[in-house]
Amino acid sequence: MAGQSTKSTLWRVVVAIAAALGASNAWGLGDEPRPGETVTQYLTPEILQALFPGADKVGEVSGTPPAASVSKGGHQLGYLFSTWDVTQSKGFSNRALILLVGVDLTGHITAARLVHHTEPIGILGIKDELFHRFVDNYKGHDLNEGVDIVSELSSSVLGPGSFSQRSAPGSSAAVKVDAVSRATTSSVLMSDAIVRGGRIVARSRGILGAPKTSTTLDIDRFAPADWSQLEAAGAIGHLRVGYSELRDKLSARAAAKIGDLGAAPSDTFIDLYAALVTPAGIGINVLGETWYAQYTAGRGANEQMILIAANSPYSFLGPDWEHADLIGPIELLQGDRVMRLSPKQIKTLPFLHAKNAPDLHGRYAFPESKLVPGGYKITIRAVGYEISVPTTADVVAEKTVTADIKLKKTRNLASQLSNAEWMMSIPGTEEQKAMLFRLHRLPHAGACRALDA
Repeated sequence: MAGQSTKSTLWRVVVAIAAALGASNAWGLGDEPRPGETVTQYLTPEILQALFPGADKVGEVSGTPPAASVSKGGHQLGYLFSTWDVTQSKGFSNRALILLVGVDLTGHITAARLVHHTEPIGILGIKDELFHRFVDNYKGHDLNEGVDIVSELSSSVLGPGSFSQRSAPGSSAAVKVDAVSRATTSSVLMSDAIVRGGRIVARSRGILGAPKTSTTLDIDRFAPADWSQLEAAGAIGHLRVGYSELRDKLSARAAAKIGDLGAAPSDTFIDLYAALVTPAGIGINVLGETWYAQYTAGRGANEQMILIAANSPYSFLGPDWEHADLIGPIELLQGDRVMRLSPKQIKTLPFLHAKNAPDLHGRYAFPESKLVPGGYKITIRAVGYEISVPTTADVVAEKTVTADIKLKKTRNLASQLSNAEWMMSIPGTEEQKAMLFRLHRLPHAGACRALDA
């Protein structure tokens, strides 16, 4: 912890039992459906008419990704696909989340229907009807536009309001859709399955994007890869600048302003990584599926996401960057075009999900105006962990103070659990737990407090 104006030297920029729906499962508990078969398994005449009113013919599920042509009177209306076939969509339960979706020839979602999920709806006190209403919001959605999932904060200590799940504003206006209450993650994953799946199908059929040339970037294909594999393939760029290089290129006065005067020439000044994370093959591996889903669904079809990560005693975003008009140290070059970023286009993250990622250890700093001189006790809120030894910091005016925080697994997990987490851990059926949630909301005098989630 430091009493200086730089806010951080680590920056990462970018993004129970439940009822199944529709037909009975053709796979066992814990198994996954076979690709290419979920359309024929779940499609009914009623669902077909909901997706494409008046349709009288559905072609075979074929192509890459799998989709079926839908027509009326010999005239093609669009394509029908299963999100499982296209994006391997999974829900909060990390099990198959399947929606049947229609895309017309103008790049719009005709409608979507949720046909299978295993989300913990009973524990959360949620009815399937709420998920169906949420999915209905995507009827007529233009796939060129992003979707901003908004969560209501009716029980927040800050009072009623809403919180946008969109990672950063970006350049285009996103359509706002209210998340299902108490199921924000499920809502984000459903949104991604519909929007990203629709874009993949539309691009593959020539509905979205420019015609393919001999050189194209496949932003839809995904294959598991760790950090070292992505770096070796050139998907992640890496630049290391040592203090010897820094001092060779800058004057002694300039180097002293941004570097450590006591550093040896062989010491690292900055270890910088950059990657275009719009492609699923890079983004999902680096960010994880849930965060990637949130970022891509919130972006326009032609917007791009870039990750920049670094270890350095110097913030590559610049001091007090949140209040700057433009981010000074960063420029994006594309041919003769120079692009500058504004703070509204930046999203900072405290983690990466990639396997074998470099040790981008976090060192966080606080501006002088936020910390007055004095003694501070440092605590954390991280379920499952606690500070290994009591940690304090004595902040002194005009002096940098640091504190290293080391965590260990807690021996008393029960003391860290919220009310909701306690109820989810109680043995019993889905209906019994749902009843506990309803009872907990009753106005018992002095006996209950707001349900923590």
